[in-house]
Amino acid sequence: MEPSNIEKGIVCLPNFATNAYEFGLWPYLQMPRPEYPFEKKKFCTFVVRNGGCGIRNKFMQMLSKYRSVDCAGSYMNNLNGKTAPEDELVYGDGYLGFLQQYRFMICFENTKKPGYITEKLLNAYMAGCIPIYWGSPQVLEWLNPNAFLFLSNETDMSMQAL
Repeated sequence: MEPSNIEKGIVCLPNFATNAYEFGLWPYLQMPRPEYPFEKKKFCTFVVRNGGCGIRNKFMQMLSKYRSVDCAGSYMNNLNGKTAPEDELVYGDGYLGFLQQYRFMICFENTKKPGYITEKLLNAYMAGCIPIYWGSPQVLEWLNPNAFLFLSNETDMSMQAL
Protein backbone atom coordinates (compact mmCIF):
# COMPACT_ATOMS: atom_id res chain seq x y z
CA MET A 1 0.00 0.00 0.00
CA GLU A 2 1.37 3.40 -0.97
CA PRO A 3 1.91 5.71 2.02
CA SER A 4 -0.13 8.88 2.51
CA ASN A 5 1.19 12.00 0.82
CA ILE A 6 -0.85 15.04 1.83
CA GLU A 7 0.89 17.34 -0.67
CA LYS A 8 -0.26 15.08 -3.52
CA GLY A 9 -3.72 14.59 -2.00
CA ILE A 10 -3.12 10.88 -1.25
CA VAL A 11 -4.51 9.61 2.03
CA CYS A 12 -3.97 5.98 2.96
CA LEU A 13 -6.86 4.55 4.96
CA PRO A 14 -7.15 0.97 6.17
CA ASN A 15 -10.17 -1.06 5.09
CA PHE A 16 -11.76 -0.91 8.55
CA ALA A 17 -11.85 2.92 8.43
CA THR A 18 -13.60 3.05 5.06
CA ASN A 19 -16.03 0.35 6.19
CA ALA A 20 -16.77 2.30 9.36
CA TYR A 21 -17.65 5.34 7.25
CA GLU A 22 -19.57 3.41 4.57
CA PHE A 23 -21.72 1.52 7.09
CA GLY A 24 -22.35 4.54 9.33
CA LEU A 25 -20.28 3.30 12.29
CA TRP A 26 -18.57 6.55 13.29
CA PRO A 27 -21.22 7.40 15.95
CA TYR A 28 -20.78 3.92 17.48
CA LEU A 29 -17.03 4.43 17.82
CA GLN A 30 -17.64 7.44 20.07
CA MET A 31 -19.94 5.51 22.41
CA PRO A 32 -18.71 3.62 25.48
CA ARG A 33 -18.10 -0.06 24.82
CA PRO A 34 -20.70 -2.52 26.17
CA GLU A 35 -20.54 -3.40 29.84
CA TYR A 36 -21.08 -7.16 29.85
CA PRO A 37 -20.06 -8.55 33.27
CA PHE A 38 -16.48 -9.80 32.85
CA GLU A 39 -16.92 -12.64 35.34
CA LYS A 40 -19.77 -14.06 33.23
CA LYS A 41 -17.89 -13.95 29.95
CA LYS A 42 -16.96 -17.09 28.05
CA PHE A 43 -13.31 -17.59 27.10
CA CYS A 44 -12.94 -17.08 23.33
CA THR A 45 -14.84 -17.15 20.07
CA PHE A 46 -13.76 -17.94 16.50
CA VAL A 47 -16.35 -16.79 13.94
CA VAL A 48 -15.12 -17.95 10.52
CA ARG A 49 -16.90 -18.98 7.34
CA ASN A 50 -13.83 -19.18 5.11
CA GLY A 51 -11.45 -21.98 6.12
CA GLY A 52 -8.79 -20.94 3.61
CA CYS A 53 -6.37 -19.30 6.06
CA GLY A 54 -4.07 -22.03 7.38
CA ILE A 55 -2.35 -19.87 10.02
CA ARG A 56 -5.70 -18.82 11.49
CA ASN A 57 -6.89 -22.43 11.63
CA LYS A 58 -3.64 -23.61 13.18
CA PHE A 59 -3.74 -20.92 15.88
CA MET A 60 -7.34 -21.78 16.77
CA GLN A 61 -6.42 -25.47 17.10
CA MET A 62 -3.40 -24.64 19.27
CA LEU A 63 -5.44 -22.35 21.52
CA SER A 64 -8.16 -25.02 21.79
CA LYS A 65 -5.62 -27.39 23.34
CA TYR A 66 -5.23 -24.87 26.17
CA ARG A 67 -8.94 -24.10 26.63
CA SER A 68 -12.13 -24.65 24.67
CA VAL A 69 -12.81 -22.05 21.95
CA ASP A 70 -16.38 -21.56 20.71
CA CYS A 71 -16.29 -21.87 16.92
CA ALA A 72 -19.45 -19.99 15.97
CA GLY A 73 -19.02 -19.72 12.22
CA SER A 74 -19.88 -22.33 9.63
CA TYR A 75 -16.19 -23.35 9.47
CA MET A 76 -15.03 -25.67 12.29
CA ASN A 77 -18.35 -25.14 14.07
CA ASN A 78 -18.42 -26.88 17.45
CA LEU A 79 -21.71 -25.44 18.74
CA ASN A 80 -23.99 -28.11 17.28
CA GLY A 81 -24.60 -26.02 14.17
CA LYS A 82 -25.49 -22.84 16.07
CA THR A 83 -23.72 -19.89 14.47
CA ALA A 84 -23.20 -16.25 15.34
CA PRO A 85 -25.80 -13.93 13.79
CA GLU A 86 -24.74 -12.95 10.28
CA ASP A 87 -25.71 -9.29 10.50
CA GLU A 88 -22.24 -7.76 10.57
CA LEU A 89 -23.44 -4.98 8.27
CA VAL A 90 -26.13 -3.98 10.77
CA TYR A 91 -23.79 -3.22 13.65
CA GLY A 92 -25.30 -3.06 17.10
CA ASP A 93 -27.77 -5.84 16.41
CA GLY A 94 -27.33 -9.56 17.01
CA TYR A 95 -23.70 -9.96 16.00
CA LEU A 96 -22.22 -7.52 18.52
CA GLY A 97 -24.55 -8.82 21.21
CA PHE A 98 -23.30 -12.31 20.51
CA LEU A 99 -19.64 -11.23 20.70
CA GLN A 100 -20.21 -9.48 24.06
CA GLN A 101 -20.36 -12.92 25.68
CA TYR A 102 -16.62 -13.44 25.14
CA ARG A 103 -13.39 -12.18 26.71
CA PHE A 104 -11.34 -12.86 23.57
CA MET A 105 -12.00 -13.11 19.84
CA ILE A 106 -9.62 -14.57 17.26
CA CYS A 107 -9.52 -11.81 14.63
CA PHE A 108 -7.10 -13.10 12.01
CA GLU A 109 -7.33 -11.69 8.52
CA ASN A 110 -7.83 -14.05 5.59
CA THR A 111 -4.40 -12.97 4.33
CA LYS A 112 -1.42 -10.90 5.48
CA LYS A 113 -0.88 -7.93 3.16
CA PRO A 114 0.51 -4.47 3.91
CA GLY A 115 -2.32 -2.09 4.80
CA TYR A 116 -5.03 -4.80 4.65
CA ILE A 117 -7.00 -4.44 7.88
CA THR A 118 -10.67 -5.36 7.77
CA GLU A 119 -13.55 -4.92 10.20
CA LYS A 120 -12.52 -7.87 12.40
CA LEU A 121 -10.66 -5.80 15.01
CA LEU A 122 -13.39 -3.17 15.02
CA ASN A 123 -16.10 -5.77 15.62
CA ALA A 124 -14.27 -7.24 18.62
CA TYR A 125 -13.47 -3.81 20.05
CA MET A 126 -17.06 -2.56 19.71
CA ALA A 127 -18.33 -5.70 21.47
CA GLY A 128 -15.87 -5.38 24.36
CA CYS A 129 -13.75 -8.42 23.42
CA ILE A 130 -9.96 -8.49 23.50
CA PRO A 131 -8.96 -9.10 19.87
CA ILE A 132 -6.27 -11.65 19.04
CA TYR A 133 -4.95 -10.43 15.69
CA TRP A 134 -2.77 -11.59 12.83
CA GLY A 135 -2.47 -9.67 9.59
CA SER A 136 -1.03 -6.38 8.42
CA PRO A 137 1.88 -5.13 10.54
CA GLN A 138 0.64 -1.54 9.92
CA VAL A 139 -2.03 -2.25 12.51
CA LEU A 140 0.65 -1.51 15.14
CA GLU A 141 1.06 1.99 13.68
CA TRP A 142 -2.61 2.79 13.09
CA LEU A 143 -4.17 1.38 16.25
CA ASN A 144 -3.16 1.26 19.90
CA PRO A 145 -0.96 -1.88 20.17
CA ASN A 146 -1.92 -2.19 23.85
CA ALA A 147 -5.59 -2.69 22.88
CA PHE A 148 -5.17 -6.13 21.26
CA LEU A 149 -2.91 -9.17 21.15
CA PHE A 150 -0.77 -9.38 18.01
CA LEU A 151 0.80 -12.46 16.47
CA SER A 152 4.03 -11.03 15.10
CA ASN A 153 5.01 -14.04 12.99
CA GLU A 154 3.69 -17.44 12.00
CA THR A 155 6.09 -19.65 13.98
CA ASP A 156 4.86 -22.19 16.50
CA MET A 157 6.99 -20.47 19.13
CA SER A 158 5.23 -17.11 18.53
CA MET A 159 1.83 -18.79 18.68
CA GLN A 160 2.73 -20.51 21.95
CA ALA A 161 4.00 -17.25 23.43
CA LEU A 162 0.85 -15.41 22.45
